[in-house]
Amino acid sequence: MKEKGFSIIEVLVSVLIIIIVVMTSVAFITYISRETQNMKDKAIAVIKANQIISEIREYVSSKKERRNLRYLDYFNDRSPNTKLTIENVSDPSLPPSENIRIGNNYKYAKQIVVYRLPNSNPNADNIRVVEVRMFKWN
Repeated sequence: MKEKGFSIIEVLVSVLIIIIVVMTSVAFITYISRETQNMKDKAIAVIKANQIISEIREYVSSKKERRNLRYLDYFNDRSPNTKLTIENVSDPSLPPSENIRIGNNYKYAKQIVVYRLPNSNPNADNIRVVEVRMFKWN
């Protein structure tokens, strides 16, 4: 007479299949979570870079001599800075910078690079290229 139920081999194979499915699902969810955070970080960096460009544009347009863009040369950073604004703030985590503090460091840094166009007239002070570079510190 044949007994009803599962053999030990059938149970072990089904448990192994379940473990593989669960491990794959966990790895996939972890990957998706990490990529979602990376996309959020990139979006914040783009928003802050656009904010800095707007601040620089407003600063230059507020000057009496709008055509003289030498004012932009003052923003040329030589190294990354954790203040995510051109305004003078004492703490990078305060508005309008609003950088995120992680331990003793900050999550983001910015670098502003201002230069003349390579082939422009050396006497022309009305053409500048402004790059805002955003960095994420790990």
